[in-house]
Amino acid sequence: MSERYLTVAEVAARLRICRNSVYNLVDRGELPAPVHFGRSARWRLSELEAHEAKIGAARHRLGLTPVAA
Repeated sequence: MSERYLTVAEVAARLRICRNSVYNLVDRGELPAPVHFGRSARWRLSELEAHEAKIGAARHRLGLTPVAA
């Protein structure tokens, strides 16, 4: 199966943040770094999904998300 890559606009929409915030999170090490194809930056969907799972687990441990029924 081939890897899917997302643009900064797609990452921003997925995380419900603005495009500048995507780059700010990358700079702070809070979001996986993009892969560069020439001047284009793309994020691996698999890395974003792993990051989301890690963040979701941490939020659950802290009691910030409800337990699934």
